[in-house]
This record gives sequence, C-alpha cells and structure tokens, in this order.
Amino acid sequence: MFFKVRDVWIYGFLSLLFIGCGNDFLTRIEDESSQEVRSFSSEYVSSAEGTKIGDNILVEPENCSVQEENRILYEKMQSLYLWYQELPSVDYQDYNDSKKLLEDLKYKVYDRWSYIVDNTKYNNYYEEGVYVGFGFSLGLEDNRLFVKYVYQDSPAYRAGLRRDTEILEINGLSIEKIEEEKRWETILGKVAVGSSSHFKISKENQESWVTLSMEKVTIDSLFYSHVMNVEGKKVGYFVLNSFIEPTKLALKRVFETFKEEGIEELIVDMRYNGGGRIAVANYLASLITGAEEDKGLWSSLRYNDKQLKKNTDLYLKKEPNSLMLERLFVLSSSKTCSSSELIINGLTPYMEVNVIGTSSCGKPVGMQGSNFCGKHFAPIEFKILNTDGYGEYFHGIAPRCKVEDDLSHALGDPHEAILKEALFVMQHNHCSVHNQEEGWDKTTHASAHLLREGFEGVIDLF
Repeated sequence: MFFKVRDVWIYGFLSLLFIGCGNDFLTRIEDESSQEVRSFSSEYVSSAEGTKIGDNILVEPENCSVQEENRILYEKMQSLYLWYQELPSVDYQDYNDSKKLLEDLKYKVYDRWSYIVDNTKYNNYYEEGVYVGFGFSLGLEDNRLFVKYVYQDSPAYRAGLRRDTEILEINGLSIEKIEEEKRWETILGKVAVGSSSHFKISKENQESWVTLSMEKVTIDSLFYSHVMNVEGKKVGYFVLNSFIEPTKLALKRVFETFKEEGIEELIVDMRYNGGGRIAVANYLASLITGAEEDKGLWSSLRYNDKQLKKNTDLYLKKEPNSLMLERLFVLSSSKTCSSSELIINGLTPYMEVNVIGTSSCGKPVGMQGSNFCGKHFAPIEFKILNTDGYGEYFHGIAPRCKVEDDLSHALGDPHEAILKEALFVMQHNHCSVHNQEEGWDKTTHASAHLLREGFEGVIDLF
C-alpha cells in the first residue's frame, strides 16, 4: 500500500500542533515546526498592559486585554520578526482576535509557522511530552483514512489500532462526507480528558466499532530502535518523531546500545518528525558524527538587523557515545521539518547524507518565543545556515531516491518501502530501478541542496 498521503490531524487527535519556538535561549531555543502543536481553537485572546517590548523577556502585566495583547504582538513583530521589513500597514486596534492579527501580519511568501498558543499546552508538550488526545496520527488518501502510527501509552493503542488500520467512519459520518463538508476541525468536539468519539475501523479486513476517550497521552519521541545485520554489517535504525526534552534521554540510551553493538551504518527515520528544540537536534548531530573533541560549526542562527547581538553559532560536541560514521541515511517525507532538516543540512558538509523518501517540508527558520498573559507567542525570528552558509531550502530538501510512504508495513520492517530502499542504497550505492536518483552529487552531497521546483505554499499540517 504505497500512498502519497495527506496528513490529517483532527481537532483533538493532538490537541496541539506547535509550529513555533520556545524561550530560555539556547537550552530552550527551538525551530518547533513540530507537526503536533497547533490549536484549532481561537480562544487565545488576551493581552498585557505596560509591558516592555524589545527583547524576548516580558514582564507579566497586571491586566490583560485584547487591545493590549494586540499592541504587544504588533510591536514585537516590528522588533523581532525576521521579515519585519515586509510587515503590512495595519491598525492593530481594528482586531478583536490576536490570532487573526498575526495571520494578517505574516510574510506569506515564507511564513507558515508563527503562532500563539496557550502556555500550559506549550509547556506540557515541550517540557513534559504530554498532550490531551487519542494518541494516533492519520493519513488521508483518496478519501480513505489510515493510521500512520500510534503512541503506546494511549487509548488508540489499547483499543488495538495500529499502523495501516483504516478509519471508515467517525461519529457516524463517513470519511468522504467529513472531507466533503470540511468537518475535520469539529468532528471530534471538545478537546478534553474524557471526551469520547466513535470510530468504525477496518483491520485485517475485519470491520468493527471502537469508542475512544481522550486522555493525557505521553508522547513517544523515539518510537522504535533496532540493530539489524545487513550483509555482515551491523546497522542501527531508529524512528525519531520529535525533538522535545524527553528525547535526550531516549537518544542517550539508544546510542549507548549502538556503541556497545559496534554499528557500522545508521538509519534515522524522521518521516513524521516535525521538529522541536534545536539543542536536542544539536545533541543528536553530535552523537552521529563522533569526535575526539568538540569540533566543527554545525549551524548558525542569524537574526534580523535589529537583533544582531543574538546571532549564535552551534558546534558539534564531544559526546561519550558518539559514533565515528562516514555516512548517514535519513528517511524523510513532507512532514520532516525544522530540526529534522537541520540534521540533514548541518551534517552534509561533514559526511555523506543520503535522504530517502520524499522531499522535506522546507523550514530553514526558527523562533525563540516569549510568554505573556498565559500565552506563548512565537514569531519567526532567525534563519539557520550550515557551516557552508547554506540554508535556503524553503522548498524542501529533495531525496536522493524518491519513495512514497508504505502504510502496509510496520515501521522498522525491512520490507517497508522507504527502509527497503535505504538498505538497497546502503548495499549498492545507487537507487533501485524504480526509484532512480536525479542529480544527486556524491562528492558534494548535493542531495541536501536540491530544491523542489515551485513553491507548494502552506503545507497541510495534518
């Protein structure tokens, strides 16, 4: 089952879909394009009085009002926004919704990510790795809806839903009807612990109904890891779904195992990884490259000309479990975003990076973010370049070998189409006949620099 899948995140699958950034510079700085952090509700409208604008640290005001929040947002955009020169002339007092103001201020040519979200939800996701929902991700293709993955500590997993389970109806409506009437944002009702929905599913050609109730779900940032033997070589493989704080410990444990096993090749499956904290991505990059001592500029963060003092360089660091690898295989899709793309772009000058799958989302920018009035506001604030000064991949990073997602096999199954292709390239150093490479330069690792023709506009984050 090979699909060019459109992701569907119904209001409530993950109550958030962060596409922004955090604060607490450097340890909490992020690119946060994570595809699991956006709220569909418009309840986040409040503001601050007497708050100083100028950097990312805001004094919590005594009173919050819509107009004052709009003022803060507007002035912060003028000061911090990477593309502040492109801001349109609007009167923020004309708005009764700060999210609508932000949408009208965004530089539409590139900005698909600036956001405002409830601060509690933000912290739950990035600090604790939890959210309220059912615990699965879905993909829509030709009005057929399939489960792509399921978190283990979730209602969906306990109900038996797995990758390739088809959803036939939700709360009595067919998928075709939901799509036709554009009811994805409302079909599940309120996002809250205990809120229930009914799903008609098809699993192994057997139809049944399941009722799921929303819970606080723990996010599995690292789904699965395995050491496989490929023609006498030990190959490490793991599925990384996000770059949040709990990811660090998970990566530490996996790389301890890889080091002990003496792996010779590495495959990082980030096909569903929407990004997260840059510091966590920097840690992964350092684990991959290996070093006797700190070495090499990995990525540079470059702010607008009003914020030059914030410009920061991140280096590859010496880590106890670093691997001395000469090449890397990354499995990608249009949902491979931000920090995931930084792994590819940042390591390309240092090693052969083979991207297998489909083009990434194209987000070479990030945010630092700030909090006020119980909200987290994250405008795009900086662009990100590798040590060669490259970072203009707004149209995505193209793969060496193009392969569509294969929902008919489990992640980690060597017969799954994208992983199967990566193993083929690993053994033969070229794409299979069905997935011929186009323009990939082994010497310069140009796979990380090839851009898709045309701009796809706002990506479908679900």
